Amino acid sequence: MVTPIDVRQINGVDWYEEADPAKRAWRLSLVTYGTCVYWLNGDKQIMKKGELLVIPAGVPFYAKSIPTVTHTQIVVEWTEDVSRALPVLGREDVLKHKPGCYELLLERMKGIHQQWQERPSYYAMMIEALLTEVLIYVSRELDRGAIPSEKHLHAERMKSY
Repeated sequence: MVTPIDVRQINGVDWYEEADPAKRAWRLSLVTYGTCVYWLNGDKQIMKKGELLVIPAGVPFYAKSIPTVTHTQIVVEWTEDVSRALPVLGREDVLKHKPGCYELLLERMKGIHQQWQERPSYYAMMIEALLTEVLIYVSRELDRGAIPSEKHLHAERMKSY
């Protein structure tokens, strides 16, 4: 079962955050606008619009906005106490991924954020369901492998048409 701890939308140019080792929480971050920077285990990861980052529990990180560059991201933190049936949850290392189904994931992440903000009946179960769906889509893409850049460009051209 996935138990949500925190869901938030981060905006602006003055954001800074460090991992709290006491939390032991997983983190999924989907950048929806602009650019920000994460340092994960000492490695610098520049995150741009359309990219997601899955950080397993216990991985040290700190992150911040790039000065003079606005960014927006939706962040979900959770604990998981189930078998790691999904490939994305079976990883010990950080996953940086540019999903092909970005719009779909964005809608699900917005739904998670809305549930967290409004807290209607059974909101935790709804967040669990939506987060599981997001993780399934990411796992499917990982199973399929990387999309060759020319196919990705062709798909983008078709979307804009």
